[in-house]
Amino acid sequence: MMRITLGLMSLAIAHLVGSICAAEVPIIDNPLDPPLQRTIEMEEVWRIGDNEGEDFLFGVIGQVVQDGQGCFYLLDTQQSEIFKFSPDGKYLKSVSRKGEGPGEINMCYSFLLWDQNTIACKNGFPNRIVMFDLDGTPLDSLVPTTLSDFGENHRPSLYNFAHRDGFMVGSGAHHLYKEGEQSQFFFLSAFDEQANEVFCFDQRPTGYNFRKPITVDEEADFMPYSRWTLGKGGEVYVATRRAEYFIEVFDFEGNPKRIIQREWPLEKRTKDEIKEAKNGYTFSVSGMEMPDISYRISEFPKVIRRMFWLDNQLWVQTSKYASIVNDHQAYSFDIFDGKGNLLEKRTFLIPAVPKEDQIQWLDGGLAVVVTNVRSAQKAATSNEWEVQHGEGDEEALDDEDAVLEVVLYKSLN
Repeated sequence: MMRITLGLMSLAIAHLVGSICAAEVPIIDNPLDPPLQRTIEMEEVWRIGDNEGEDFLFGVIGQVVQDGQGCFYLLDTQQSEIFKFSPDGKYLKSVSRKGEGPGEINMCYSFLLWDQNTIACKNGFPNRIVMFDLDGTPLDSLVPTTLSDFGENHRPSLYNFAHRDGFMVGSGAHHLYKEGEQSQFFFLSAFDEQANEVFCFDQRPTGYNFRKPITVDEEADFMPYSRWTLGKGGEVYVATRRAEYFIEVFDFEGNPKRIIQREWPLEKRTKDEIKEAKNGYTFSVSGMEMPDISYRISEFPKVIRRMFWLDNQLWVQTSKYASIVNDHQAYSFDIFDGKGNLLEKRTFLIPAVPKEDQIQWLDGGLAVVVTNVRSAQKAATSNEWEVQHGEGDEEALDDEDAVLEVVLYKSLN
């Protein structure tokens, strides 16, 4: 058996959407220095996961969403289960468990609040979006379909998806199976509310062939449509350039709306940062020998690390996003309005361990920290897989006795 992390393909790149920089679209220029800079301290509200006698047991908590009544839903990716908690952190019930029946999930790594009364989970196998109400009552599931014709031995799979104002956008891969080999095409697409593809922003081959030596080239392997978010009214924000502060905005049918750009000086990585970037690559195989892997790591990190839509604003996180301030981790975001005007740089001080804890930011000045998640992920990984990291060995941060907890924080100012 062979596990392909990103895919297996060496075909010509196909673009469905070209760069819009040459098109006559509005350009929103933003200065290097933000109009406002704020530092916000975070205060712990509640903590769950380390009390004896609790009616639940966490495996690996991968994602958290909050409904309009303030209740929290925690997706356990290891156990394929969703736990529901009250606004003050009291366990209420499990709203979905592992299975293939109505309202049950399996290999689920992404979920969201579809509307005020519905939860939607991206199920891995079989490939579908499982829907149920806030108490777990099953609703009709959706099966994502795409316009691409890859023949019978083809299975599209969503990795991430977003739904807002009646619009759905998702990224994933087309998996092709032929003569005992697997290949993949990455895609970013718009879907209707029945999960039928209506437009493809980008589609291109991706991945490595594990049957021969691999060369990782950080710049050549850059996927320009992999960092995106869905805003209001079906607008899709995409950071399409690696070495620039450059965001393209499309409507739901792929028409260019505007460009958001900002002056941004490139800073070379230090030796430690280059080593960290190399160690960020992880390959795993089963039933075969790991091939030789060489690396071409760029002198510069990609400028925009990720983007998301919170409180009706565009949050942008650059690669220089974290530092230490007064023994707390400081996480900084550039906050834009919907049109692309830079409003402020907002820095949050929160107790979290880099590379070990996971932070998810929510509306209303809330943040959820999942502690010791990396140790939990390692413990959940089967020993049958051979795993190789960029430096050959993962730096030792893992603790078999570390407890996974979920901690809610709120802004103090």
